[in-house]
Amino acid sequence: MKIHLAQTRPRRILIYGQLPPPFHGTNIMTQTFLKALKELGYPAKVSSKRFSRRIEEVNKIKPVKAGRYIRYFWRFLNDVRHGDADLIVYFLSSQPVGLVAELPFVLFSQIFRVPYVLYLHTRGYGRLYSRSLLFRVIIKRVFHPASACFVLGERLKQEIQFFFSRKIFVLPNCLEEHDLPLRISVSEMTRVLYLSNISESKGILTLMESIPRVIQAYPNMQFVIAGPWQDPAARKAVFEFINGRGIRSFVKFLGPVYGNEKDKLLSSSDIFVFPSHYPLEAMSLVVLEAMRAGLPVVTSDIGALPEVVLDGKTGFVISPHDPESLAEKILRLAQEPRLRGQMGQESRKRFHDHFSFAVYKKRVGLILEDMASSPVHRRP
Repeated sequence: MKIHLAQTRPRRILIYGQLPPPFHGTNIMTQTFLKALKELGYPAKVSSKRFSRRIEEVNKIKPVKAGRYIRYFWRFLNDVRHGDADLIVYFLSSQPVGLVAELPFVLFSQIFRVPYVLYLHTRGYGRLYSRSLLFRVIIKRVFHPASACFVLGERLKQEIQFFFSRKIFVLPNCLEEHDLPLRISVSEMTRVLYLSNISESKGILTLMESIPRVIQAYPNMQFVIAGPWQDPAARKAVFEFINGRGIRSFVKFLGPVYGNEKDKLLSSSDIFVFPSHYPLEAMSLVVLEAMRAGLPVVTSDIGALPEVVLDGKTGFVISPHDPESLAEKILRLAQEPRLRGQMGQESRKRFHDHFSFAVYKKRVGLILEDMASSPVHRRP
């Protein structure tokens, strides 16, 4: 049996994902996608998979999550078998344990012959596919029957094209347009901001290693580190490094910041750095926050980040694990305030033109229209 979405508008789109808290990219974008669907006139709801309640629990295996899994699976099963979904959108994990846990959910949508799409908010599926025969079988079983995939950037298409031959839509992340406080100068120092859930894989040690190189050439600097620590070992290594190198006075740690506090922090900063080498990094929302605030961004050449930050125009793109290049780009921006200002303006404009919620909602609408123009198969 097959349905044609152009002739039969879905009564309900069911999203299998997690709403905040905790506040990280996938959860925030699940909420944003739901909002876009509702504003476009699609009845939609979320079948929650809120396994982690705090950021420290993310990607951690805990006994309490087993009970949550059973409860969420039963809720999802009831939504599907009672006909509450004409289309399911899975925010799919690329962590091995997460993907295995989500396989039964996908299989039940196949059993009940409900069309589904995969919203890939991270990368790593190609790595899993090459890891073992077991994961090749799982990935084929999940991906092959899907009507389409959503990815965050053109570069991320390449990872799945060799095992998924149907439509792949590029749907970049976004943020709401937001009136920020006027840019203020808190001191004569050039202020470099790192804002993230802090872990070794998010590049915190790369940043630390760059600081002595920067201040040796240009000591009029302050490095501000904001966000919750995810990795106790990284925290220990960071403080051992800054104390051992005698740079403690140049580095300020703020902890988690949210809402107006975050807005003020962005408005009082001059340069934003995000030297991540996280294996699953696709398109970080903190980079978009910095662009929205009109900051030049220095980030890594991973995932879709080079499609967000235009090297030499809105900031700089460097290789992962490269403190020397990071220091070089920070120094250039610190020593050339005119360039810094130009890049900040271009950064803000690029956010508005490509990564605002209004643009995102339009893209979602066009994607659903495109899907509606093609048959969607209910599979036995």
